[in-house]
Amino acid sequence: MSGLFARMSAALLGVCVVAAALASGISYVLFRANVLERAESRVVSAFRAAVSGAVPAREVAFGGDVVAWQVRDALAPLGRAFATQIPTPGYGAWSGGVAEVGVPLPLTFVLAADEGLVHRRLVHEGRPYLLVGSRVWREDSAGTRTPTDVIAFLAVDLRAEQEDLRGFLVSVLVADGVAVLVAVLLAWLLARRVLRPVRELGAAARALGEGDLATRVKIHGRDELADLARTFNRTAETLERQVAVSRRFAADVSHELRTPLTSMVAVVEVLAEEDLPDETAAAVGLVAEQTRRLRRLVGDLLEISLLDADAATLVPDEIEVRAFLTEAVTSRGWEAQIVGDPDAVFRLDPRRFDVIVANLVGNAVSYGAPPVVVSFHLDDDGMTVTVSDDGPGIPAELLPVVFDRFVRGDASRGRTEGGGLGLAIARANAELHGGSLDAANHSGAVFTLRLPREAPCAS
Repeated sequence: MSGLFARMSAALLGVCVVAAALASGISYVLFRANVLERAESRVVSAFRAAVSGAVPAREVAFGGDVVAWQVRDALAPLGRAFATQIPTPGYGAWSGGVAEVGVPLPLTFVLAADEGLVHRRLVHEGRPYLLVGSRVWREDSAGTRTPTDVIAFLAVDLRAEQEDLRGFLVSVLVADGVAVLVAVLLAWLLARRVLRPVRELGAAARALGEGDLATRVKIHGRDELADLARTFNRTAETLERQVAVSRRFAADVSHELRTPLTSMVAVVEVLAEEDLPDETAAAVGLVAEQTRRLRRLVGDLLEISLLDADAATLVPDEIEVRAFLTEAVTSRGWEAQIVGDPDAVFRLDPRRFDVIVANLVGNAVSYGAPPVVVSFHLDDDGMTVTVSDDGPGIPAELLPVVFDRFVRGDASRGRTEGGGLGLAIARANAELHGGSLDAANHSGAVFTLRLPREAPCAS
């Protein structure tokens, strides 16, 4: 889920960043064009007014150099000004005025000025300038305009406008930074809100897969995710109902079979003690063996049904661990080495601990090879019990599912009289104590039981 959350957050953040960048870029371009156009309009208007006011309206004995001097004086307050008399009619090679203005004046710009007022922006020595050039014209009282032999230029420093643009750009970048931070927060909140039902549904699905059939999810809104949540809840309800019926059926059948099976076992055991012909004795022995096996299977089914129904309870008591383990092994006719502190005392449910030990040691005796070793040790956290044997170990394909119900290793480890429920019951009893039961291979099968000092109060 974290991957989907990251991708959704990144997508939302990317959209916000692109939108902010586009808006900022467009704003900057428009602002820059506006600032420069206003500067050009202002300078051009001032240039025209200064030039027209500096030229005499009448024909007088003013030479071109006098007109150029008057134009320079009129333009001087506006910036770096230069005006000069055109020396010859074909002034294409003219290059004067560059030093006076302090800004290079391209020849094409000078020639274009002969046709009318022209202007352009350029950068010289790191500074921005606006160049304005024009042929100087004289207008008489009748309104007739005639060209003079003077050409004027003006170079206006645009650093003030450049600073305005720089300040605006800084403001835009700061605003973009704030917008990105806000976008990060909004993307995180939005992705979290959108994915919350998905996370809840995923957690519910995991809980349902682990056996918590009462799991349901909250329904938010009326969108597609809400429909998915409703479908999940209906599926979980149906599954819980079907499993409850199955468990109840197994419990009822097991309970009903228990009494007649007990009677049957008692009868066949009495018959087995009678002096019967060989063939009859063999048949009675087979019936007794299978009846006992059926009784164990019915008992396991009843036990697993109680565990599934959360009807199992703990009755804790203190036991001497080594003596208890020895009795659990020898009473069943098994041989195993018991390793641990003979004076160790631990509090747990003796009956359920006996079920765990019987299943683990019985599994080692049935599937493994001697020696079977049962070791235990106590620490501040609780008690650890290890049951190991020197057999072939658990097949690799069975190791992940060895505690599942009805899993048996007959094909690879020999025949067993069990029904495939023993290890599942052992783990369920361990978890009922708040502990765990794990399996591994190390020179044979190794089962490790961990029980905490404070078992939960089951009811």
